[in-house]
This record gives sequence, structure tokens and C-alpha cells, in this order.
Amino acid sequence: MKGYRLWASLIFGLVLFFGTIPFYHDMYIPEVFTFVCIALNGLSAILFARFLQRVLTKTLTAERRAMFAVGTMFQAIFHWIFTIMNWGSWLFLGLSIIALVVLTVVHFKDKKTCKD
Repeated sequence: MKGYRLWASLIFGLVLFFGTIPFYHDMYIPEVFTFVCIALNGLSAILFARFLQRVLTKTLTAERRAMFAVGTMFQAIFHWIFTIMNWGSWLFLGLSIIALVVLTVVHFKDKKTCKD
């Protein structure tokens, strides 16, 4: 069963990455920005695939949640900057917001459980 979760996470990450690669280069945008968008999409796809794997395997500890929150906020800032150049940044920005909401809810749910 663990293999299924790993493959699901891997396929999710690959679909995210290959689905958000800019298919063309706009002549008004420097080539380096297109490369940065591709690299940023790749890093974000890895982050969200790993996040999904941790959720599916129920190994998302408080420390890992904090690391994912920091990583998600960091890449979300760059996606916000690049939204004008890459539609994939809009997708990753939306996923970042969803992930941060989930991480916040789980954090406060754990805090409430620890108090009881």
C-alpha cells in the first residue's frame, strides 16, 4: 500500500510540473525569466508532491508542517511575482493558499487536542 502512495505523489508532482511548463516563449519576456518560471514550477511541484506523500502516509509531524509552511510561503512569494509571466504561477499560488490553510487548521487542531 505504501508503494501506491509514493506513486500517487510522484504522478501528482509530474503532472503539476509538465502541466505548467510554459509551452512558448514570449518575445517580450527575457529568456531567463522563462527559465526561472520553469525552475520555480519544478521546485513547487516537488514541494506539493512531497506534501501529498506526507499527508497520505500520515507522517506530517509538527516540525514537518512548519518546514512545509515556510517552503510554501517562500515559493508563493516568487509565484506571486511571476504571475504576470506564467499562468502556472497562478495555479501554484492557489495551491499554496490551500496548503497554508490546511497547515494552519491542522496546527490549531493539534494545539486544541494537546490542551485537552
